[in-house]
Amino acid sequence: MPLNSNLLALALLTLVLTGTAWGADFVAGSAPAQRPAHAPTIKQHHITPEALGKRLHGVADPLPPNVVDAALAGSWFMPLAHPGMTGPYDLRGWHRAGSPSVSPVRTQ
Repeated sequence: MPLNSNLLALALLTLVLTGTAWGADFVAGSAPAQRPAHAPTIKQHHITPEALGKRLHGVADPLPPNVVDAALAGSWFMPLAHPGMTGPYDLRGWHRAGSPSVSPVRTQ
């Protein structure tokens, strides 16, 4: 039994020492309000009319201003651009038979 405990202590010591050596230069979450210096940034985002049509698929005219603002949100993840649930919860017709894959091209 002492051999097992010695091996366990040695394994834990090895893990602790190698873990501190690998992560000594960066600790995630130590400055959450500060963006890393070399992180990529998006300067401009242009949405194509086809992408806007996909994001507004199944939304009836007149378009609600808040939905248009959300569709034009840039490079953020947009749940409006992806099919959601099926069945009675498919309010925008993504999963209905014969439904076009995207809405007509819209400029707004």
